[in-house]
Amino acid sequence: ITSSSSHNWKKIITKQPTCTEKGSVSNTCSICNTTETSEIEMVPHAFSEWVPISYSTCAEHGVNEHTCLDCGLVETGEAELAYHQYGEWVVTKQPTLEEPGIETSTCIVCGHQEYTEIEKLEISKKYLLIE
Repeated sequence: ITSSSSHNWKKIITKQPTCTEKGSVSNTCSICNTTETSEIEMVPHAFSEWVPISYSTCAEHGVNEHTCLDCGLVETGEAELAYHQYGEWVVTKQPTLEEPGIETSTCIVCGHQEYTEIEKLEISKKYLLIE
């Protein structure tokens, strides 16, 4: 609302907005005492940092929550999966002259496996000097 020659408006916030309720503002003319009221939109929640409620593993998501510091609203969210915890690499298939071998590492939490290939064996050539 703007001032004009017929009105001299004074703005007063009659109700502060919160994260749960809209506020209101009154504009009153000091000349004729006309009052107009309008709403003020709610303000966003002021959430705390996310706090883990249950921790993730590589097989199952954990749960995080944060709380609005003004109204106490609690929101929960799914935590990211943790990384696998792989054990030592173990030869699970020996290489041969015809086929490569395989090394396997297994996650100690969920059993997920990663594989890597071991190169095929090569024939070593040795020359014998026959006299």
